[in-house]
Amino acid sequence: MPYEPELQAALAAVERTLKIKLFERTPGGITPTPAGLRYYKRCVEAVGTLEQAAEEARSLAGQVSG
Repeated sequence: MPYEPELQAALAAVERTLKIKLFERTPGGITPTPAGLRYYKRCVEAVGTLEQAAEEARSLAGQVSG
């Protein structure tokens, strides 16, 4: 399945920044490389950590101090 040029450009920019290949590209679409799968997993973990930190901060902000 072909993907949008904007997405292709964004993925290529991430690969250039990281200096690794995240996806195998074929005429039929893209498939993540092992490095791409690991990067995705760690990104999901990082987003979860950020969401948890935001929730904790909101919770603390709602408490009365003193």
